[in-house]
Formats: sequence, C-alpha cells, structure tokens
Amino acid sequence: MEGPTTSDSSAGRADGAPRGDSPDRGQRILVILGAFGHKAHEALVEQSGNPDLVTNAQVLIVCELALRGPLRPMDLQVSATLTSGGTTKLLDRLEELGVIERAYGQVDGDRRGILVSLTPEGREAAARMSAALEGSIDAVRALNKELTGLLEE
Repeated sequence: MEGPTTSDSSAGRADGAPRGDSPDRGQRILVILGAFGHKAHEALVEQSGNPDLVTNAQVLIVCELALRGPLRPMDLQVSATLTSGGTTKLLDRLEELGVIERAYGQVDGDRRGILVSLTPEGREAAARMSAALEGSIDAVRALNKELTGLLEE
C-alpha cells in the first residue's frame, strides 16, 4: 500500500480521517481547556491561604491587582467581564475577606474616584497562587503540545 499523496484528503492525520476541521475538534479543545482551567483553579484556591477565596472572578481580580497595582473598579469590571453592580458586589466580598481595600479620593482629577488595591493578606494570597502555578509549568507545556496537535489536524 502506498503512503498518502499531497492530494489525499487524509494526509497529515495519524488516524486516516479527512484533514480539516472535524466537528468535534472544537469541543475537544474546550474540554481540554476546561479541565486544565478547573485543575489550575483548584490549585490556586488551595494555595491561596484563604478558603473563602474560591470563585474565578475573585481569583482573577486578586491576580490582576497583583500584576498591575491599584486599579479603578471600572478597570476591574472590564477584566472580570462583569456589570458595574456585579463588580461592586465582588469587591464588597473581597473587602469582607480582607484581601482588597478601597481608597476614596485617590484618583488625580477625580475627587470621587476609587482605587482598589491588595491588602498584605491579598498580596500573600496572590504570591501563593503564583507559586502554585509555577509548579504546573510541565502541565502547561503538555497542554500546549496537546492543543498544538489538535490545531494541526
């Protein structure tokens, strides 16, 4: 039996299936990303040192503030893709948990402006979460290899 030729529609596929976008490829990518995201989130929550810091949005806000420093609620709203009301509720909860604080009147040119920043406990939680993900570099490499394989199908 001869190998595939350039005109063969199964060229490049180990399983002999036609090359191109298979209907389930997108679903497989979503499953892989979802599973990785779930595992990463579990590691972040476990290492945060705060058992109440559990939602994706909470973790995202803490990490965003750790990376960028104090931000206005509007900037966090965009990052977390929440409504203004949802952002306010999220910030209220993070403030209750002691990981963020709001400073009023701290925005140049805006007396009513609010800046949100991490507390020392919030910075510690962010550092722990970062360390947890640093331990997952091999898993990220494996994920990258798997996704690259799917994209090359």
